[in-house]
Amino acid sequence: VEGGATVVCAMDPAGVMGILGSKELAEVGADIGARLRRVVDAFLAAEDDRFFEHPGVDWVGLDDRAAARELAGHIAELGHRRIGIVCTRLGASRYNGPVTAERRLEATYAVQRERLAGFFEGLAAAGVDASEISVEERFLDSRESGALALDSLLAREPDLTAVCCLADVLALGVIEAAERRGLRVPADLTVTGFDDIPESQRAGLTTVQQPLAQKGREAGRLILERLADGQGAGARGRARRTRRVVLPTVSQIRSSSGPAAKPGPPDPED
Repeated sequence: VEGGATVVCAMDPAGVMGILGSKELAEVGADIGARLRRVVDAFLAAEDDRFFEHPGVDWVGLDDRAAARELAGHIAELGHRRIGIVCTRLGASRYNGPVTAERRLEATYAVQRERLAGFFEGLAAAGVDASEISVEERFLDSRESGALALDSLLAREPDLTAVCCLADVLALGVIEAAERRGLRVPADLTVTGFDDIPESQRAGLTTVQQPLAQKGREAGRLILERLADGQGAGARGRARRTRRVVLPTVSQIRSSSGPAAKPGPPDPED
């Protein structure tokens, strides 16, 4: 659709029955929820919290902030204080680079904004000052993006001991780039991700496991129930009750995280 939105629809010969919204769909237009509800039988947002603000829009997702806060606590317990964070795009604009506090707090993509907030809250609770945390944003969610993000982070903060990524694919790229630099994971650099995709398990990546299959099942269930309970297209004139399903997450602690590397001895020439 217009704007490059990712949309999954359930259809029958009579027309569209349901739609799953994504973060890109949220940027098509401010009134997208209202317009879609006029043409579909059931509408469900699977990622972006802003859809949930519209009456009649069901939502399935995670408590991203709480999950990130828990993982941040693990990083802090390991003694890390010089920490970098790599996130995917915070809005529709094509931007790659450092993230200011203003950009972080005003991010329009709720998932990334909430995960960042959770990390900052978890680290702050452990006494890590926000000024010690460097955030790098990458528009594309890929291994190459993760590798480039690590290069940028280390160029600004060469003494980082941990890099926390808000998507596993970014973390896998960070690990590859670290190894090319001769950095040992986790002896020299702890790396974490978010999502727990199959590749992450094989790589020993410490990450947050979200129940992806369960998310899909719950999304399908909500759409089918809305169609069955008479709150679909035929009920457009009546108020639709809104349902919200928050799924559990688990921190998977694996071999990519370890105690913070101790500073080396001072250079005799200093």
